[in-house]
Amino acid sequence: VAVLGDPRRPKDIPDWLRELLRAIGVSAVSAGVKDKVRAVCDKTVNKQYLTAGKKVVLVHAQIKSYAELALRRRFLRGFDAAARLVELGHSVVVHARNAERAATLPAEWPVVVGDLEEADQVRSVAAQFGALGPYDAVIHNAGIDETPTRRTNSVGECTITAVNVYAPYVLTALMARPPRLIYLSSSSHYPGIATLDDVHWQQRPWNGTQAYCNSKLLLTTFAMAIAHRWPNTVVQSVDPGWVPTRMGGPTAPDDLVLGHRT
Repeated sequence: VAVLGDPRRPKDIPDWLRELLRAIGVSAVSAGVKDKVRAVCDKTVNKQYLTAGKKVVLVHAQIKSYAELALRRRFLRGFDAAARLVELGHSVVVHARNAERAATLPAEWPVVVGDLEEADQVRSVAAQFGALGPYDAVIHNAGIDETPTRRTNSVGECTITAVNVYAPYVLTALMARPPRLIYLSSSSHYPGIATLDDVHWQQRPWNGTQAYCNSKLLLTTFAMAIAHRWPNTVVQSVDPGWVPTRMGGPTAPDDLVLGHRT
């Protein structure tokens, strides 16, 4: 609310946000609460931010097997976001890590391919996206969760840092500036430590949880810096909630549909 309008001055709060807040304020035992919130989110996405016919990039929308979609829905936040945008009348260009995963996506979706762990492939992804642009919005959805041991790319960089921080930075720098940028962060940024010392965890014992938290804090900080530097671009860093994706796990308590619709 503070971003959209001063909460002390209710007249500054957009009507769609008022409606969303009223919907959320309904008793949690009401069976219609989630449907009401989803309806408001649909209105928000379609009418407030992206009117039908816009072209959107979704970085990382891959699934393991398109044939398993009905059974694997809980793991497909990126895919569901792309599918919902298409349903609302937008065109999408999506990213997959490799050709095998690209082949599992709907044939009508343009796909760019590249492993975001590797800097040269990130640059290739930016060039591929550029050839298919321009875009009305870019959604940076790719991310790596904590790992029990330190994983590195071909040049010894921590893969969590490479994918969660370096990749969105390089893609933002190399791609033409769109009217809207969205970075998928996490509430895990709260315990993150704002330091660039030893970002690849070469000099200290590995802590996968802290590495992930730090990466999300750096990503959120980067998003705010871009918002400051590019005042004519709408820049948002969002927390989709702890939702039951492949990363979040099947026991995550939040609503998967609201995760990508909000």
